[in-house]
Amino acid sequence: MRGNYGKSQSGLQTIFSMDTTRFLLNIALLSMLTAMIAIPT
Repeated sequence: MRGNYGKSQSGLQTIFSMDTTRFLLNIALLSMLTAMIAIPT
């Protein structure tokens, strides 16, 4: 049981880190899109 719990904990950590990086990438893409739209107008 403890071994499975440790594996689930590490899996949650990897998923969390992936979500944070994806969140930062999404913010960067959104900022780039807004800049491209805002500069010409």
